[in-house]
Amino acid sequence: MIGGLAAIAYAVAMTGSGTAFRVYYALGASMFPGLVGAGCCWLAFSPRLARWPSLFVLLLCLAQLALTLPAHVNAAVLMALAGGNGAGVLVMGPWVVPTVLFNTFGLGFALVSALAAWWRAFRGQQVRMAALAIGLSLVVLGILSRSDGVYQALSQVGGRSVFPLLDAVAFALVWLGVLATRALVSPLSRAARQPASVSPSPSERGRG
Repeated sequence: MIGGLAAIAYAVAMTGSGTAFRVYYALGASMFPGLVGAGCCWLAFSPRLARWPSLFVLLLCLAQLALTLPAHVNAAVLMALAGGNGAGVLVMGPWVVPTVLFNTFGLGFALVSALAAWWRAFRGQQVRMAALAIGLSLVVLGILSRSDGVYQALSQVGGRSVFPLLDAVAFALVWLGVLATRALVSPLSRAARQPASVSPSPSERGRG
């Protein structure tokens, strides 16, 4: 839902709306990775452990809204947005702090959750954990796909206007990751029960 609202706000911002860009930046560029990361913790850890990252992200959401919505907008940079990542549209201010924290901890929470799921899957040979590990790995890739590093790399090869596409890829990977945590359980269970095929020995092939 946050991703959808952010995408709509970004589309409106490309018409020159400073308010829409502030909303996009608060929801998409900042809150999205943090909320996704906190959600990953709920999937990988006990509710007792997961509530602390969630509380931290909730408080950070309030700070982000309070600092981003009144931020000043550089109108000239906004009019040249044209599918870019919006760098320089908001005049530098205290909103930078929660933005950095959201992106850093959001990716960190998702990555730790994925690693924990992989470890538990290999340690206990649990199919459900294996499905969760695959799903959370897709979520991590989704967060990374809309990072500034990926955008800058594409910009170097003439892809400056691809940020909406990166957003779509990120949202799709996160959604697929969530679906995979449940959808892969049955296929992986069937694969785990299927005996490995053994190639016949030369003598057996000769007898055949």
